[in-house]
Amino acid sequence: MVHTDSPHPPARTRLPPPQAALTNFGSYDLEEVRAEIASTVASAPVVVYTYGLSPFSSEVVAILESTG
Repeated sequence: MVHTDSPHPPARTRLPPPQAALTNFGSYDLEEVRAEIASTVASAPVVVYTYGLSPFSSEVVAILESTG
């Protein structure tokens, strides 16, 4: 299992455009991001992208780690 703690909140809690513009963390290369995600997904049978402040993320990681 690969556990990746995302610095971004889940999509359903994305900020509206005005707030997003104020908190923009810079530009990114879309193809580079896609390639990195594809590489991570190919690296393990289970890949979990989490958000550090989510109790659900912590719970799913604990469950998966306890099953070996």
